[in-house]
Amino acid sequence: MQLSRSCVGIPACSRCVEWILRSGNDAFLELPEIKLKRKQLCAHHFAGDQFKDSRRNYLTSTALPMSYNLLDKPQTTLDVKPSTVST
Repeated sequence: MQLSRSCVGIPACSRCVEWILRSGNDAFLELPEIKLKRKQLCAHHFAGDQFKDSRRNYLTSTALPMSYNLLDKPQTTLDVKPSTVST
């Protein structure tokens, strides 16, 4: 599968659900196939061994994106100051 603009479309095959689950975007599961075909994942979501070539232009036929897990992202904290309530 050749990459276009460093992005690749979600395949319409048995791997489709696995790609969606690994993308971290569960909303894709609700899309009809015609709209799902328009969605893409960036090439950065794939490990180097998922490509046929060192230039990262072609994915292997069994390529799967890396799992996206929000828990692996650094936690952001909000600086919330307690409000003053006058009684």
